[in-house]
Amino acid sequence: MACAMVFDVEKACGIELFANLHQAANQQKQKLSKNSAYEKNISSISLLQGNFLKIDFSDANLIFINATGFIGPIWHKIQEKLIQLSPGTVIITISKKLNSNDFTLQKTTHIEMSWGIATAYIQQLKSTPT
Repeated sequence: MACAMVFDVEKACGIELFANLHQAANQQKQKLSKNSAYEKNISSISLLQGNFLKIDFSDANLIFINATGFIGPIWHKIQEKLIQLSPGTVIITISKKLNSNDFTLQKTTHIEMSWGIATAYIQQLKSTPT
């Protein structure tokens, strides 16, 4: 939602596994829709409840993943799925860097989250897989 509020995006899609967090996102979207300054932006946002690994987002060119809670095999499966995306796709992850030579690290920065300061990694999928 934050990207869609700041940038002119054609489509923004949020994917959340947990029902209570999905509901909270929908409530936030509804609040934002009441602000006329965001009317156009909010129409580009769709929110899905489901498993990130089972949803097709192959048309994405910018992906944000709060990776803090992803460990072991799940994190590896997510990385495998991301490698299948179009070259040039930008992926922003929080707390964990993509550990693959298929991605180029563009920038590392620190951002304030509700739980404290976290590291954000901005990486781009290379044109030629390694």
